[in-house]
Amino acid sequence: MENVNTMAKKNYIELPAEQRKSMIEQRLIQYKQQIFSLQMDRAALESVEDCEGIKSIDQRIEAIRKAYSAVERMM
Repeated sequence: MENVNTMAKKNYIELPAEQRKSMIEQRLIQYKQQIFSLQMDRAALESVEDCEGIKSIDQRIEAIRKAYSAVERMM
């Protein structure tokens, strides 16, 4: 079975290496911003003891962390 990185590379549109690197770095920054935003939302939910909301936020954070790792491997 092919790993995610190998499969993704097969589907790349050809871009100059520097542009590709820049786009990946920008996406990683976006993921960090999204995680931080969700962490702030989580803190707010904790203050009102919204357990279901916290669970949902935790799932979203985990999904973004997985996406971050996948994109990071594209470098």
